[in-house]
Amino acid sequence: MEDNGHFGIFNDLPVILINQNLDKIDTSLTILHEMAYFLNGECDKYITNHFQNDNLE
Repeated sequence: MEDNGHFGIFNDLPVILINQNLDKIDTSLTILHEMAYFLNGECDKYITNHFQNDNLE
């Protein structure tokens, strides 16, 4: 994996992929970053009350 992480939908389920070569801090930050996609509406089917932050990136 070239990126730190990726959020997507696979078989109708939300999935987060994390680069296994990251250290603990970068892994934690990547998980938080990718979870934000989930919480910000990348999959409206699963969450109806989203935390909105357009400046997250």
